[in-house]
Amino acid sequence: MITIFSIPKDFKGKADISQQNAILSWKKAIPNSEIILCGDDFGVRNICIEHNIKHLPNVKTNDNGTPYLSSAFELVTENASNDILLYVNCDIIFKDDISDTLKYVDAKEFLLCGRRYDVDIDTKLDFISDKSSNEIFKFLDKNSSLHGPG
Repeated sequence: MITIFSIPKDFKGKADISQQNAILSWKKAIPNSEIILCGDDFGVRNICIEHNIKHLPNVKTNDNGTPYLSSAFELVTENASNDILLYVNCDIIFKDDISDTLKYVDAKEFLLCGRRYDVDIDTKLDFISDKSSNEIFKFLDKNSSLHGPG
């Protein structure tokens, strides 16, 4: 199985909507995965409780409060229930086919990277029903653009 982890921003305003949409898409796309949110920004603890997600609040930060990615990786490596770790920015929506992609990995150690599609969404999405998910992904396919390499 897979552990998905991220370091969310404050759950306020548009970031609240985009991050909750992403988390719900992860739960739908890889249903048996473990999800871990790292950090103690506003609302993270409450979102973890609401969605039954593991919370690791003690990420080291710099003087400006920006979390160190290396600290999150260390915490997750120590606390994850699975050997496969998937780091993702907390506003990235997964399509259901990500599980199929992960099935093709046949290596003990590996690094996969992906590119995102950009789309502006300002409402909470319903990933619960298959019909709703299909409509969401049709909308995303039609209204998104591939982000440049970076």
